[in-house]
Amino acid sequence: MSAATDAFGVEFSNYRVPMLLNRIKKRRDIMIEPGELQFIESLNNTLFDTFNRMRKSEFFFDELYESEGKARVETAVNELLTSLDSLNTQLAGQDMEGNQELKDRVDGYRRMLASMRGELRDCPAPLWQ
Repeated sequence: MSAATDAFGVEFSNYRVPMLLNRIKKRRDIMIEPGELQFIESLNNTLFDTFNRMRKSEFFFDELYESEGKARVETAVNELLTSLDSLNTQLAGQDMEGNQELKDRVDGYRRMLASMRGELRDCPAPLWQ
C-alpha cells in the first residue's frame, strides 16, 4: 500500500509491526507483558484499517483525510508511535548482563523499532505533524 502527496510516495507494510512483535513473543528471556504486545498490534491494525477502507492500493493523503478525517488518522499514527517508543524503552530495560546473544538480539529489535518509528514519523508533513 502506498500513499502520496504530490510526487512523494510512502510505503509502510501492515505486517512489519506484527512480525517484530511475534519475534519478541517467542523469546522466553525477554520480559514484555503479552497484553502490551497485543495492544501494540491492535494499534497497528487500527491504523491500517483506516488505509484499507480506501479500497485502493495507491492514493493521495488528501483522499484519506477526506474519507477518514485527518484527526482520526493522526490519532492512530500517534498512538502507534507512542506504543513503539514504550516498547523500545521496555526492551532497553531488560536484564541482559552476561548474555551477549540476548543483548545483540535486543539491540537489533530496538534498531528495527527505531527504523519503523522513523519511517512513520517522517512520512509527509501533512500526515502527522
